[in-house]
Amino acid sequence: MPYTHLKQRLNAGERILLDGGTGTELERRGVPMNPDAWCGPTSVEHRATLEQVHLDYITAGAEIITANTFASSRLMLEPAGLGDRVAELNQAAVEAALSAKARSGNSTNQSNPHFSRSSASTARTIQRLAP
Repeated sequence: MPYTHLKQRLNAGERILLDGGTGTELERRGVPMNPDAWCGPTSVEHRATLEQVHLDYITAGAEIITANTFASSRLMLEPAGLGDRVAELNQAAVEAALSAKARSGNSTNQSNPHFSRSSASTARTIQRLAP
C-alpha cells in the first residue's frame, strides 16, 4: 500500500489505525527503561520483546507501526552516555519493525503496515531551555 494510497484514504474520510505507544508497551511488559534514554536502548537490549510488541499491534490491525525511535536521537541518548550508539539503535529499531512486518506473513492492506519513526528531541530541548 503506497503512501499516496494512505493520503487518498485519509482525504476520502477513511480512518487508518496506528499502533499504540511502543515504549509504554515495552514498559508494561516489564522491559527495564533507561532513566535518561527511556526506551531508546531497548531496540538492541530487548529486541525479541520489541518485535513482539510490533507484531501484536499488526495482529490487532495496525496499518502504521512506529519504529522504536522516539528516544533514539543523539539529544536523548547523550545524557545516558549512549550518544555514540545513535546509528546502531535507530537501525535496530527500524529492523525490528520491518522484521515484525515480515513475520506477520499477511499481505492484506491491514496486515501489511507502513512504518514510521518518531522523535522526542523537542521534549529534551524544552527540558534544557526551561528555567
